[in-house]
Amino acid sequence: MTEQAEFTCVFLVAAGIASVMRAAAQPPPVEKEILDLEDRMNAIYAGNDLRNYFAFYASDFTQWLLQGRTDLAQ
Repeated sequence: MTEQAEFTCVFLVAAGIASVMRAAAQPPPVEKEILDLEDRMNAIYAGNDLRNYFAFYASDFTQWLLQGRTDLAQ
């Protein structure tokens, strides 16, 4: 194998490793979107901004607690 061929092989392997490492370091777009949403919701909740916190919930939200059924308005 020539020196140029060896260099090309080493370069391609290094480029492949760098590409895999870069892809592993960044979450997929959908996962990043969910993580960003969680961060925003948590920051709003930590700020006790309940109006904006509950804006993330569906308008037909229903939950069953020990006291019984409740909805978003309650």
